Formats: sequence, C-alpha cells, structure tokens
Amino acid sequence: MVEISEGEKKSVLLPFKTTEHLPQDATVEWRLTEPKHMQVHVYDSGKNQPDKQDEVYQGRTEMNEEPLRDKDLSLKLKEPRITDTGVYTCTVSSKDGSLLLQKVVSLTVRESQMETVEVTEWNKSVLLPFKTKDELPQDATVEWRRSDSKHRKVHMFQSSQHLLGEQDEIYRGRTEMNKEALRIGDLSLTLKELGITDSGVYTCIVSTHGKVLKQKVVVLSVRVYELQTVEVTPGVKRVLLPFKTTAELLEDVRVEWRRSDLEDVKVLVYENSQNKHEEQHQGYKGRTEMKEELLRTGDLSLTLNYPRLTDSGVYTCTVYKNDGAILKQKVVILTIRGYKVEMVEVTKGKKSVLLPFKTTLDLPDDVTVEWRRAEVTVHTYQHGQNQLEEQGQDYRGRTEMNEEPLRTGDLSLTLKDPQNTHSGFYMCTVSQGEDILRQKIVMLTVRGKHGASFTERFQGFRNKKKSMTDGPSSTVWILHFLSDRRQVVRLGSITSSPITLNTGAPQGCVLSPLLYSLYTYDCMATSNSNIIVKYVDNTTVVGLITKGDETAYREEVTVAETTILPSTRLKRFGMSPHILRTFYRCATESILTGCITT
Repeated sequence: MVEISEGEKKSVLLPFKTTEHLPQDATVEWRLTEPKHMQVHVYDSGKNQPDKQDEVYQGRTEMNEEPLRDKDLSLKLKEPRITDTGVYTCTVSSKDGSLLLQKVVSLTVRESQMETVEVTEWNKSVLLPFKTKDELPQDATVEWRRSDSKHRKVHMFQSSQHLLGEQDEIYRGRTEMNKEALRIGDLSLTLKELGITDSGVYTCIVSTHGKVLKQKVVVLSVRVYELQTVEVTPGVKRVLLPFKTTAELLEDVRVEWRRSDLEDVKVLVYENSQNKHEEQHQGYKGRTEMKEELLRTGDLSLTLNYPRLTDSGVYTCTVYKNDGAILKQKVVILTIRGYKVEMVEVTKGKKSVLLPFKTTLDLPDDVTVEWRRAEVTVHTYQHGQNQLEEQGQDYRGRTEMNEEPLRTGDLSLTLKDPQNTHSGFYMCTVSQGEDILRQKIVMLTVRGKHGASFTERFQGFRNKKKSMTDGPSSTVWILHFLSDRRQVVRLGSITSSPITLNTGAPQGCVLSPLLYSLYTYDCMATSNSNIIVKYVDNTTVVGLITKGDETAYREEVTVAETTILPSTRLKRFGMSPHILRTFYRCATESILTGCITT
C-alpha cells in the first residue's frame, strides 16, 4: 500500500522489483483495476507505448529505460491526484500471452488536510493557495470561510461570478480570486491590507448541489515582523545577515534576499538547489554567499563580502513556495558605520591644503593607497611609487604624498592651489588585493574670503542643538547630500553651463526645512522682548514696546539691518545704488511693519 497527500510530492512510485529472469521480449502492463479499469502504462518490444495509455495518464508515467534487464518494473506516477486513488495491477506476460509475473499495488492519494502560510504585517497582500488538476463543473460554488472565527464568510464565487454581497463586512474590498478559477483550477484567494487579526484558519469548500467536491484548509499567520539590526565598521572582510528557520524546507522553494529600501534590487536568489546569479543585481555579484545545504539545515543567512558604505540599508529574505505563497520572511537592517570623517577648510588663494591621514607604521609593501573623490581618482600610490596615469584631469600636477608613506604611516595628501570646485568628500582607501585594510573620509571646504562656510554653520548648529542626533552618520549624510551638486539653469531650449554647489537648500527637497533652520539658527533676538520670525523671502522683527520704551526694539532693528540685510555684501556684486536703495527700503519696511505696540 502506498499513501501520499495531494501536492505533497511531485511524483509517487508504485514499486515492483523482482529477482526472476525475464525474457527481453516480454510485455509489462500497468492497469488501474479498481474502482474502474484504465490502461495506465505499457512497455512492449523494448520501449514504452504511450499510444496505448488512457488519456488521463498520458505524460504522467515513467519506467526505467531497461526494466526487464534491471528487474525493476516500478512505475513513477507524476502529479498524483485524489482521483488517482485505486488499485493498480502490473502484469508481465510472454510473447505468446503466458502470464509470467503479477503484482497489485494499492495507492491512496489523500486530500491535503492543511497548509500553513506565514507573512509579516507590512506585506501588501498574501495568497492563500489552492490549486487542483481535477475538472470542476462550471456551476460549482467556491466558498472561503474563517472556520476559527464564527465561520465568517471571506469570499464567495459561483457560476463565474463573485458574490460580494455574501462577504462578511471586515473582508469587503480586501479579497480577490481569478475570474477563470473553475476553468483553470486555481481557487487561490488573495487577501489585501493585512492585519494581525487576519491570522486564523481559512477553509475553502468547493461544492455543487450540496455535495462537497473538494476542500482545503489554510492556516494564515500574520505576524509583526521582527527587525534585527547588524552594524559593522568599514574595512571588515565580510558581514553575516542572519536568518535561521525550521530545518527540512521543501526542495522546490525559492529563497530571495532583496534590498527592500531600494526598488527591485535582488541581492541573491536561490532556487532549484542553486544560486540564480543571472537575477542578481550587478552591485552584489561576486560578493554574496549562502551555506551549501541551506534547505536541509534551515540556515538561510547571507554572507556579504567586502561591505561598502552604500550597502547600508534594509534587507528582506523571503521564502516562497512554488506557487508564489510566502512561507517565511525576515528583515535585517545593515548599518556600515564608523568611518573616520575629518573636516578641513581652506580659504581660496592659499598655496595648498593638507588632507590628513595618519595610520600605523610599516604597512605591507604590496598595499595600494588610493585617494578618490566620488568616481574621480585623485591620487594613487602603488608598488613604491605614485601612479598618476588614471588621475583625474582637474588634479594633475596638483597632488603630492610623502616619499615613504607606507613606512611612516603618513598617507596624507597635499592638494595644491585649491579651488572652490575642489570642495567635497575625499576617501582614502588602503587595500591589499581585494581586502580593505584602512579607510578614511576627509570633507574639504574651499571657501571665499568672506562669509562663514557651510561646515562652520553646521558645526555651530550641532554644538548648540544638543537634541540633534549624535554620531557622525547624520552629519556625513547631510554633507554628502549637499556636496558636489551640479546645477544648471534652463530657459526654453537654452541651458547654462553647470556649476558645482556645496551649500544651499535645494527647492522641493525634504531636507530644505532642516537646512534653512541650520543656516539661520544664529539669527536670534538679542532681547527677551523681541522675536525674529524667519521666512525665506520675508524675515520679520516683532517687538514688544512697553510704556513707550522702544530702545530694545530699535537696537534689534539696527542689528537686523547689518546682519540680515548686509547691503555692503550686495555692493561687491556690482549692484547699482538704485537697486540697493530699493532693496534696502523694501526690506526695512517689511521689518518695521512687524512691530506690535501695546
């Protein structure tokens, strides 16, 4: 007797091995003898005879290539169905029709009693799977119910129509089934807008005229996803994104690691017992690993080699069944932190500026020291000498390193004749082959002779606002966002030449309110009786004048005229006296009209 559940395996074996010597011209015939007679498989004249099979078994049976010689007459039946249940008889007869051997095998294909689906609450939808190979009458009724919760009706489908009026109110507008569900045998239900309360036992019943034809139970578990955070410092050779689950996962599952904070970035895909490198995003090729027998051990952890700053993000591992249903899922947040960031400022016109980087003495002779700014090579030191062939055009003849940087551990870079366009992030990487040994970032600001630089304003803001997030990550993020922004002006079909910006609050940017507050933080009233209301295009001084004493208010206005309205700076741009008078008058009127007298 052979027993199997429908959908449990892709095939089932009806065994028949013998020790008897059989003539090579014998005929092997498998038949279904109960509950009805059907021709299942015939082997004759040294080959299979598919034209003698009954139609329902065509393409679903298989025997060994040489069953008579191997004495193995077993039959493999693919995609076993409930309707395959019955008594199978294998008869071996000689060429003259004499009976040589016979065996009876009883096969029971049970209906799959239960399937479990797990999903996290943040998923947009989940599929409750139910597929069948059996032909179903087109007037059948398909009913999905919550059998653990007052038998709520989840979805009704009858005569190719969705009976939405029969649904329980909490499921209205949240369920979907295929319009051709009965014809194609896909009775799966999609449930949208998931919540924890959707966890439960769902039963799908297919019936006609009160007779149950098919039934399936799906246990849905909607759980709050657990966030696991992994932090590493740059330069480590590898980092593990952990995910251990139950052992002995089905062989036909698909394991997919994705960057869920980026659009459609597949980190690694495992399917059919192998990695699918062709589906992997270019940025992760050659840098990811998973354990060999991951489905047997249940260890789906991902090893990411040579992690980079840009690898910081949200990684989601999802285990799918072959029908697309989600079995397991986990979220890991990876943070690459701890880059040493040093800020260097220089005034334009200086002969040179030093980008400092001092590390341990006596570095290996075969290491490479590379200074880069974004994608541009600034300076390379390798094999005991400077390698300037790949140096960016704007840095040729302008860079210099110490004569023996590896021995002294002084990897600092001198940049000659610094210009405004040289402001930005510089990263120095010390590598040995593919291994990163050291790394440092230097933020260089080349400013004009007048006015505070962005870095000064930002550092002052951080010192005064203790509530701002500690650590260099937010600082680096904002500085990196602002640095080396290329901007053009377009009028009709004419576009200006680009300029590089390192400060400002870009229009329509989510950071703009923070940056505006940062830039104007020092613009505060000097007296408790005054306040300064700051707007981008209209800054107002509001003063409380008590008993006719306007002293504090007038002093505030004077300060505003010299700091908020620095007309002397405007003169440097060659503006005419008429423009200056108009600007000054309008701005002063704006300030004065904000006065409140009591």
